[in-house]
Amino acid sequence: MHETLQKVDYGQPLGEEGSQFVAEMTFTILDWQIIERIVSRSAFHIGLVDDQRVVQLCFNIFPRLQTVLHMFVRA
Repeated sequence: MHETLQKVDYGQPLGEEGSQFVAEMTFTILDWQIIERIVSRSAFHIGLVDDQRVVQLCFNIFPRLQTVLHMFVRA
C-alpha cells in the first residue's frame, strides 16, 4: 500500500500558475489497519471500534478502488 500512496506525478509543473500538489485519500491509515486485521482473521473485536468509524469503513475506497466488501470477498 505504501508504494501506491507515495506516487507523484512529476509531469505536473509545480512552478506554473494554478499548479498545486494535492493528495486526497478516502481513508486513514487507522482505517486500513482495522480492515487488515479483520481480513486477516486475527484476534480483533469489531466491538472495540466506535459505531461512527464502522460506518466510515463501509464507505471507504481503498487503493485499487477496493471497498470493504471487495476485501471481505477476497478473504
